Amino acid sequence: MSMPQGRIMDTIKQYQRYPCMKPWIGNKYHSPMHKRLLVLGESHYLPKGSTVHLIAEDWYEKQQKDLSKEEVKWLSTSGIIENNKDKNFPKKAHGIYKNACIEINSCSFNYKLSSQAIEHFAYYNFFQRPAEVTGDSIKVKGIDKEVSILVLESVIKKLEPELIIFTSSLAGKFGKEVASKKGIPFVITPHPTCAWWNRTAKKYNGRGRDLISTFLEQYKWMA
Repeated sequence: MSMPQGRIMDTIKQYQRYPCMKPWIGNKYHSPMHKRLLVLGESHYLPKGSTVHLIAEDWYEKQQKDLSKEEVKWLSTSGIIENNKDKNFPKKAHGIYKNACIEINSCSFNYKLSSQAIEHFAYYNFFQRPAEVTGDSIKVKGIDKEVSILVLESVIKKLEPELIIFTSSLAGKFGKEVASKKGIPFVITPHPTCAWWNRTAKKYNGRGRDLISTFLEQYKWMA
């Protein structure tokens, strides 16, 4: 009997420490309609005043039990998605999910509620430590890179994605090495909430958001 999707990640050491950070796996991730798609964001945030994550080395020695209930809530990848997807991710802070879904949906399913597209892919934040300041990028330490790469390698082994989208140039900078070694086609986009998502730039040959549809069409995501 196959392991339930929610338990697929239980053997990964980092998710034994922080199970709330396990990837979201859409219930149609394995659908024959399309190739298996993994989407990665950058990092979670913690509430103002949290300090548990500020020293990188200490963070990787701690566990979820060392966090407050509010901190766990902020780090619950699947919880955030589950609680907001049916409302089309109305909160500004969840723009990464909403904007990614809009682009994926527009070149595939055309659901009336674009957030339904999230049932067709897996998602998690590449960096395994929350960013120091809410709204800013994480200041990447050596141990952040090391752990994040190990987790990505493990997630790929478990989920066997056929395509990867990095919705963060910082995450893509480190994660692309893993995707390349595994032979998995990938694309790196700007963060879905930054100005370059909707702004035309030569480096993207258009808007940052357009990279998703171009990539999915090029690699024939839909069967």
